[in-house]
Amino acid sequence: MLEAILKSNKIDFTFVDISVDEDQLKYMKRKNRLEKELPQIFVDGEYKGLFKDIEEANERREVKKFLGLE
Repeated sequence: MLEAILKSNKIDFTFVDISVDEDQLKYMKRKNRLEKELPQIFVDGEYKGLFKDIEEANERREVKKFLGLE
């Protein structure tokens, strides 16, 4: 579903599998305000929120605004 939201809004993205990348896991923990729920959304290294947050933005047709891309 996340992939579909990003693609439908023509947003380039990269998925990072933190279960196989210890450095990315450490980075995520430093940046995400101690949030443990996955998946998490980052844009240019900045934590933006969780899947539920982008889902809500999608319902309001504000995904790019939510991600700081407008």
